[in-house]
Amino acid sequence: DGEYERIQRLPPGARQPLADVAMPALRRLPRETRAALLRTAHLLVAADGRVTVREFLLFSILKRRLGPEASQPVAVKFDSLLPLASEAGLVLSLVAEVRLPERAEHAFNAGLLLLRGIDPAFVPAAAVRLDDVSAALTRLNELAPLAKPQLIKAATAVAFVDDETNWQAASTLRMICAALDAPLPPQVLQVEAG
Repeated sequence: DGEYERIQRLPPGARQPLADVAMPALRRLPRETRAALLRTAHLLVAADGRVTVREFLLFSILKRRLGPEASQPVAVKFDSLLPLASEAGLVLSLVAEVRLPERAEHAFNAGLLLLRGIDPAFVPAAAVRLDDVSAALTRLNELAPLAKPQLIKAATAVAFVDDETNWQAASTLRMICAALDAPLPPQVLQVEAG
């Protein structure tokens, strides 16, 4: 079997960790090769005429890690989540829709409890636009490092609502952490370990 066939046989939740392992080698590629890889990834994502949440998040991370801005540090513009309440609400809503689509607001509320003094609104699935999620993640990445754990803990509470999760929610949480240059919650590593 070739590499592609072996990767296709991996459990879906194992594919994002594999991409993380490959990232240092991909970063060492020449700029032109990285640009060609991003163009190919974009074509693959758009090939079937629709973009899933996981495709969108994975491409966003590839762009951040391999694009022209990859070597530039992110400037800190926000000391707390307070001015980014709507962005936090959108990201938590996205995780909630992936984790528990039939009761997404219930999942969202589990994260809301950890956002002390911040009261973002729940965004229903029909109103979640991936372009808005991308813009929200860009702004949230401008949080001071010490302010990011509050958001990650809230997103983790959503992904693990009712003390359960699914690989889609765990994978979405992993990708959000990557987009925010934040460490992975240990719960995600435990899920991926089986």
